[in-house]
Amino acid sequence: MYQHTQAELTKLLQDEGSDKHETLNDVIHDMNRMIQTRLAAIQIYQDLAGCSVAPDLVQMQHKWASLVSNLAAGHPLVARLFQLSRFELNTINFYMLAMLAIAASNFKDAVLHTHRSKSELAVWRTAISTGHEPNEIQMPRLFSWAQLAHQALLAKLNLYFSKILTKAEVEAGGSFHAWTARCNPDFTEMIDNYATHADVSVLVLRESVEGESCLEYSCAPGVSDCSGLQQWPIIFSSSHRALSHWEDRDHLPNIVSLVSTMSQQLAVPHLQCVVCHHEPDLAVSYCIAQVEERVILTVISTGKLDPDDHGSIQDFMRYMLIRLRHLHVFAQLRSNSVSNTSIDTTS
Repeated sequence: MYQHTQAELTKLLQDEGSDKHETLNDVIHDMNRMIQTRLAAIQIYQDLAGCSVAPDLVQMQHKWASLVSNLAAGHPLVARLFQLSRFELNTINFYMLAMLAIAASNFKDAVLHTHRSKSELAVWRTAISTGHEPNEIQMPRLFSWAQLAHQALLAKLNLYFSKILTKAEVEAGGSFHAWTARCNPDFTEMIDNYATHADVSVLVLRESVEGESCLEYSCAPGVSDCSGLQQWPIIFSSSHRALSHWEDRDHLPNIVSLVSTMSQQLAVPHLQCVVCHHEPDLAVSYCIAQVEERVILTVISTGKLDPDDHGSIQDFMRYMLIRLRHLHVFAQLRSNSVSNTSIDTTS
């Protein structure tokens, strides 16, 4: 594609037509516009790569959306370059929108933006491959990074909406195995394995803001406003239960009370659990961290934690927080470890 554009520009420079200078001015203007957009995109990529605890995706998506609108159709001589850049910008824009929708537990928008990101990824791949034999294609590093981001997006969506996906699977009589098989990592399986091995329970809760309907991942009218503990639906719980564990709902009053009391400490991004509390009445210990605004990750362990158990839970929390915030994805933007061939995006 770049060689084609270069050939067309060379032909234009050799042309003696009367509109040569006007055409050159249009091309130069469009190329300057592309360069400025490219520099702004690089800055956002660098900001993402520099995130060590939690990115401000709301602000970054707002900046990114302006880049998408900035690359309107260019002069025919550079139209293909503009098109290739728009595929990249659209892919990442929908990825960011999907991340924000997942964090807000907006199932409809999360699925819509995830699908649109995947569609843009597919046409981006086609544009890169056009005019090349399959064995000659080496995908750009940013494209491979976008594939990795899409896999991580599927993994997070599968965790946050595991209940509605399971319900849909039962109602449709189908299977989401093909979906979850491409999640990287598969959080639901990983959490269950950890809970079984460590003999703990793991809960993911999401606070519904005032005025929202009780979180059932649907837009059905007539659902009463949430109040009290109904404001804290459990969006995922590990399948493992130690014999001495209470039911999930029995822990909600203590967890919500701890979250409310320690809200300021939890709001400061960390890569470990901020609240560790032993509750003698239930003979359990709670380790709590905030993944993102209003999304809480809790590990419930029987008895009082000893240093080894506490260290194991902190390791688990760090692993989860890094991956749920996609810090492992953003870290790939500052390394050379992104594979060009090993990531499947057919899901």
